[in-house]
Amino acid sequence: MKSGGRWGAALTLDALTKRIQDLIYDVPEYYPSMSYHPFTYEQVQTIRSVGECAFCGRRSKGGKGMIAHHRDPLGPATIENGRCLDKTCHDFVGFLLRKVKGYPRGATKERFY
Repeated sequence: MKSGGRWGAALTLDALTKRIQDLIYDVPEYYPSMSYHPFTYEQVQTIRSVGECAFCGRRSKGGKGMIAHHRDPLGPATIENGRCLDKTCHDFVGFLLRKVKGYPRGATKERFY
């Protein structure tokens, strides 16, 4: 099964499932004692420079409109833990993390440079 529109004609259900696995289901459950580690400005720029949303595949020239998202929201602030997402997908992933993993709204504070 392939989806169209925002997700692109070539995105299959299997591909979407893998993206959800990477961005949501492989993330640990939320524990209030965990602490958030923000990215540095340089890390944000490097992650955004990918220029393609890791969820929907939307492309952006120079990372404009993209957000540096922590794959593991309470994990280390490293490039390897970063994913480039557009605003819509970032909001959607945040919603799923709250519903699936118990993250409260505002548990992490993303920096928008």
